[in-house]
Amino acid sequence: MNVVQIYKNSTIAGHVNMTNENIKSDNIYFINSISDQYTNEFLYNYLKLNQSKLVELSQQNNSINLSRKYLEQFKIPVCSLQIQT
Repeated sequence: MNVVQIYKNSTIAGHVNMTNENIKSDNIYFINSISDQYTNEFLYNYLKLNQSKLVELSQQNNSINLSRKYLEQFKIPVCSLQIQT
């Protein structure tokens, strides 16, 4: 299964990636759709399209770090599964 990744800190904080590898890291948020409202591909494409906003959010502090608080406030629109595919 493909998993969306968002890097938490360092110079790549806020960058979005998708992988099907089993990776463990304290430097990455792993995003999985927990409902039938979203496909992981849609989440990846939407977040990748808005990656610059995520990078900007990671630069809100003195250190480059995308906090969970900022990430949880990031709004993803709800659209039908038919539109997502």
